[in-house]
Amino acid sequence: MRPIKPELLGNLLKVPGNSERLGFAPCAFVEHEKQEESDTRAGYEYERELQRLCEGSLAQKEIWFHHLSTRARESTGMPDLLFVIPPRSRACAVELKSRTGKLRKEQREVMARMKSNGWEVYLIRSWEEWLGVFDLKTKQWEPE
Repeated sequence: MRPIKPELLGNLLKVPGNSERLGFAPCAFVEHEKQEESDTRAGYEYERELQRLCEGSLAQKEIWFHHLSTRARESTGMPDLLFVIPPRSRACAVELKSRTGKLRKEQREVMARMKSNGWEVYLIRSWEEWLGVFDLKTKQWEPE
């Protein structure tokens, strides 16, 4: 997969054509009847790319992190990334979602418990929000 500039991330959509299966292209037009399926696929691809960028950012900052795979069934509802930001040892839990992605009930419950135990909990939908975690500009997630 080709690296993508973070500032372009919000304008990308996976191209559904067979010849372009592994590539990305600017979102221009999606057939109306395939819009919902394409939106779901685009949201999934957006989250995957955002996650790749966030993990790369943590590695570059030499911050150890833990990413739970979707196969970690015993950890239902756990946020995507867990890490500690030095030097003040800020324990952070981050759930990554597309701009329209919704938290599941289990995710809200786990995130609320973590927050009540002193974790900084974030719902991140963009590269800009991700960067704000480190300089305290991004608002923490609050239970409803």
